[in-house]
Amino acid sequence: MDGGGHRGSRYPGGSTWRATVVVDPRRWLGLAFETLDPVTGRRATYDIDTDLYDISQDEQREFAEEIESDIVEFLDNLRNRVVLRGNGGSKFVIVFLWRLR
Repeated sequence: MDGGGHRGSRYPGGSTWRATVVVDPRRWLGLAFETLDPVTGRRATYDIDTDLYDISQDEQREFAEEIESDIVEFLDNLRNRVVLRGNGGSKFVIVFLWRLR
């Protein structure tokens, strides 16, 4: 998935964000999100993954399902523009506008 185009970006097609999902059910599950400030080129990242847990093991199945749900929720929030980027003081940051349920 790539985000909408702005000038000053480093991603193909003028995108200012990139989300990469890796699924290897025998080993690892994760999402890497990166966004760029189109003016300064500063970068902010956010990762969701199963770390070093062996998700092929039955005892890790529930954990892997939770990570899977977190990734789907993050991408859904990204699609619905609930994940924003901006400046927090001198830092470029990612802001999550979670809906209260």
